Amino acid sequence: MLLLGALGLPGVTGAVRVLPGSPLTPAPFTPAPAAVPMTEPTRWSPPTFELLVMVRTLLDVTRQDAQVLTPAAPALRPVLERLTRQATLSPAEASAAVQALDRALNGPQRAQVRATRLKLEQRVNLQLSSSRLARGEGFPDAVTHRLAFLVPGGQATVAAVRRDAQLNPFLQGGPASTLRALLQNLR
Repeated sequence: MLLLGALGLPGVTGAVRVLPGSPLTPAPFTPAPAAVPMTEPTRWSPPTFELLVMVRTLLDVTRQDAQVLTPAAPALRPVLERLTRQATLSPAEASAAVQALDRALNGPQRAQVRATRLKLEQRVNLQLSSSRLARGEGFPDAVTHRLAFLVPGGQATVAAVRRDAQLNPFLQGGPASTLRALLQNLR
């Protein structure tokens, strides 16, 4: 019960009963589900999202160790440079680019990229676990928010790619900056 006299209102005494279901009823606390360790990276669809995440991951790898991808640079650069020139990027072209980038990596490099991507996804999951997204409070599409933390350019990039399946996101904004930085690191 809420006592009105305790609010310091002069001349007002009495009590108000808060009934179940009232907006004044405290919501029960529901802890976020425990994070399950990820063993495999998420595969995104359409393939343009997968390519965006891969480019960001490759940049993160080169920032951790500038030399780790040097042997693969001659095979990586043409695929990445093509992205700076294409006016459009179809899902099939994005898928082909992801496969070409993956083929350019040797076993240890692929393992490094995979480990870096898992760390990135775990960091995003940790950020989201402390938000309303983890508790399912009114967000219709938690996947979009998760993806927005992973791709360069965030929600704007996710929305633009969803609006236009032929969009080449690497021509402007965050994706273009990320791609330029990656190409610079591969020199």
